[in-house]
Amino acid sequence: MQELKKNQHLQEYVRLLESRLHQTDLQQWTRGSQTPDISGSSDSQLVQSSSKPSLDIQSTPALPPSLGTKSSLRLASMRFEMQSDPVTEVRDLKEQLEALRCQTQIYEADYKTEQKDHERMLQENKRLRRREADMRQQMALLQEQLKVYEDDFQKERSDKRILQRLLMKKSPAEKDPVLVHRCNNEQDRPRSDKRKPREEQRGGYVCPKHCEHHSQPDFP
Repeated sequence: MQELKKNQHLQEYVRLLESRLHQTDLQQWTRGSQTPDISGSSDSQLVQSSSKPSLDIQSTPALPPSLGTKSSLRLASMRFEMQSDPVTEVRDLKEQLEALRCQTQIYEADYKTEQKDHERMLQENKRLRRREADMRQQMALLQEQLKVYEDDFQKERSDKRILQRLLMKKSPAEKDPVLVHRCNNEQDRPRSDKRKPREEQRGGYVCPKHCEHHSQPDFP
């Protein structure tokens, strides 16, 4: 913003100098076209007319103090040099004005790039915040599920313990083992053992119980 203000002030100053230069050229042309008088009044008028440009140049408005002390010193030196060669001074001012325009264009381009980068960073921050919120929500859901699973596990474990205690209370006292003859337990025998009665029928194998039964005589 300060560079833009400097640019505007310099533009106004250049316009003012160009108008003053044009006025001095017109005055010189009119003085050259007129016939000079010998009277003292004409000499006084010439002196006044010749002194006017210097007064006008000296009375040019200065730039505002925001430009700094360097600009004021530069303008003071320009006032002294303008009396000798105003055309070169105007050319120098135009060059300075062009340089300031280039600087303002560079500053504007930098400002636009910074603005774009700032907007991009804001969008990236918004996206990251949304992602963070989603991750927090998923984490909360997972924690709730884990809590439910832990509660179910604890409940199932306690139920198993209760069932074990009930079974231990209801189970009868331990009894002595009962000897069961294999002939009386045909249904519980495996298939390999079921083949043995056939062998017994063939005479290959005889049960001792059966032997005792067969050893008794049929008559008294």
